[in-house]
Amino acid sequence: MARRRDETVAAAARERVTKHHVSRIAMLAGPWAGMVPVFFAGVGSHALWGGSSELPWMSAAASVIVLLFTWLAVRTSRGWDRSAIAVGHAAVTTVLIGGWITMAMITGVWEWTGAWTPGVLRWLIPTAVVVPLVVGLLTKSWQIGTGFAVLLCVGTYCFTIVRFVHPTIDLWLILAVLVGLSWNIRLAAKGDGDSAAGPGKLGRQLMASLGMAGSDLRVQRHDENRVTAALELAPGEQTAADAQGVREKLAGAVGIPTHRVTMVPDDEDPNRVETTLMLRDVLKHPIPWPGPSRPGGTVFEPYIMGVCSDGTASEKYVAMVEGTEQELEIGTTGSGKTMNGLVEVAEAISRRESATIVIDFVKGIMNFGCLAAGLYKFIVDRPTAERFFRELPRAIKRRGNYLGSRGYTEWRPGCGLTFLTVRVEEASFLVDFANIDQVAKAARQVGIRLIWSTQRPIHTEMSTVLRAMLTTTTCYGVGDDFDTGVLPEDVEAAGADPFKWKNTRRGYHYLIQGGMDVPLRKKAMPRRGFRPYSEAEAAREGLTGKVLTLDQHARSCNPDPLDDVTVDSFGAWFRNLPAPLEVVRAQQVQFGWLADDTTDRIPAPQQVPPPREPDDPAGSGEQFGESYEEAVEQDGAAGGTEVEDPAPEVKTDMETPLPDSPADIQFGSPGDGPECSTEEVRKMVADRIAELEQSGRETVRPRDFASLYNRPKSKRIRSHGWFSKELRKLEKAGRLRYDAQQGAYVIQPAEELAKA
Repeated sequence: MARRRDETVAAAARERVTKHHVSRIAMLAGPWAGMVPVFFAGVGSHALWGGSSELPWMSAAASVIVLLFTWLAVRTSRGWDRSAIAVGHAAVTTVLIGGWITMAMITGVWEWTGAWTPGVLRWLIPTAVVVPLVVGLLTKSWQIGTGFAVLLCVGTYCFTIVRFVHPTIDLWLILAVLVGLSWNIRLAAKGDGDSAAGPGKLGRQLMASLGMAGSDLRVQRHDENRVTAALELAPGEQTAADAQGVREKLAGAVGIPTHRVTMVPDDEDPNRVETTLMLRDVLKHPIPWPGPSRPGGTVFEPYIMGVCSDGTASEKYVAMVEGTEQELEIGTTGSGKTMNGLVEVAEAISRRESATIVIDFVKGIMNFGCLAAGLYKFIVDRPTAERFFRELPRAIKRRGNYLGSRGYTEWRPGCGLTFLTVRVEEASFLVDFANIDQVAKAARQVGIRLIWSTQRPIHTEMSTVLRAMLTTTTCYGVGDDFDTGVLPEDVEAAGADPFKWKNTRRGYHYLIQGGMDVPLRKKAMPRRGFRPYSEAEAAREGLTGKVLTLDQHARSCNPDPLDDVTVDSFGAWFRNLPAPLEVVRAQQVQFGWLADDTTDRIPAPQQVPPPREPDDPAGSGEQFGESYEEAVEQDGAAGGTEVEDPAPEVKTDMETPLPDSPADIQFGSPGDGPECSTEEVRKMVADRIAELEQSGRETVRPRDFASLYNRPKSKRIRSHGWFSKELRKLEKAGRLRYDAQQGAYVIQPAEELAKA
């Protein structure tokens, strides 16, 4: 039984091999055999009209028919191969064949000579018997032998009784060779149709085995990396959704992962689905960042962020005539968000009329410090970030008024305002403020671009309104517990699957750009960002001098400053923020990376938020926990200044100030303290508030006057309770505004108070 089974398998294998070779020979012989009907078409046309008076009219009609057949060849070739070379090949073949038939109609192909001689029979009869017999024995088919004998006799007869016309017959022979060889080369390059995804009968058989009987998978082009095919559906029986439902089965049949198969419905033909099979991961090896794509250009020109899986450049449009694209970046830890963010910021600082602000109060200068030389502002503490977004609506309004006064309905290059890019790292720690939704809505038309980078934009960390306003989405690898609702349903149905990457494919992402007519296949196409290097990274990996580092690029840029209209809308505190290089240098000096030869210590660029008052409601809008606040104050990660103990001899807890006094009384005897009038103390309070405002602080609490009340009795000026009451009086006067959420008094700008 085993021997019989082996013989059966061997016979079946031989049969498949034979069919394969026969199919291939038939495919290659087809173009050559097709030139025989062309020959007789020329002979017949000359016999009908060659010697008649209708010849001029028929030759003109033949030319028109050639043009029609050429148009038809171009149209039908779209179902086989849409490349320009393939369509041109079909068109040229049709023109050459039609032109030769028209020429043969006029000149003729042969002339009858009647030169038949009986001597021809001496070799014709034996040849006509022996050769077909040998052919029949070799092929084991009497039909093939008989047919060969008939063709041999007819051919011999024709060659003896006719005289061919030159150069018509010569051109036919040349044309036959050119057409036959060119089509053989093209068909051989495309394959013989025996592959699982190949065109022809096996494409239909494959789809039938997947439950899609009646559909046909036709290869359009393929190489060693990918196969592009057109899936023709059965009209009225199947839909694109049915085809996408068998995507996983198709991937298994071809032998590749599911996420490498994309199936995109054709926009014009509902019975056609563009199918792409990625045979190899062409994005596997990272490409070092080559440098800015268009230095000195405007933000209307796209950023080159990396490469697409089809080998083309990955372009990102950040602004258009219709407005600015607000962006949401999502991805799990280690998926490459920051790496691509560095490339985007590097592109932004290379454009004219553009300023960039980076906000990262979670990791400080770690990621974007290498680009500090090209940034306009670098905010690494949370209080400054909060104040920036609280006052951003005022800047938006002033920019809108400026544009409207000059007849603009949206930001344009040359309008007089600088395009502002604001990138927020770990945005989920910040986006709980109610006004940010309004900021995202209004910033689009005034030339302010917001980029929110977060790991999980779920409803508890980002409002649905804000997510809707972020029209551009860049989705990196995500975990299994992630909700990919940020990707459109049609993109996911076409094959976009960020679950497969997680954090194992750094920089892999999908790009969904709103406001643009981007083909669905491009949206569902995986991309990978360039790999940027800082000077420190390049030195560690031995790439110094071999790649352009971000530090070198930032130092070579000379970005335009932010316009005065926007700066004035924020006020003096914003103008007085330290330069980004000072922010970085302060941390480098603090941790011993740089030596400071001029001062004992560089003042910190921003001020750490003070500890909460005991009467401050728990949380007070803070999104970091107590542990984070304590860590920031301990190591100065946010660049905080150290508060000198005003009374080291007093052994008391600074976090527990003296309780409010029910009356405005002095501690100790009246003669123990300094003689300061109430007006003098109130001037001290006003000066202290102005000092805090100039340093960038937005809020004030009674504890901010601890240096005045937390003293020995002989030196105390007023009590803690007195300062609490004084702040309430200033609230009534309009200088302060109490914020219950923060448990503190918000400082109102002095210039606004003067206007009121």
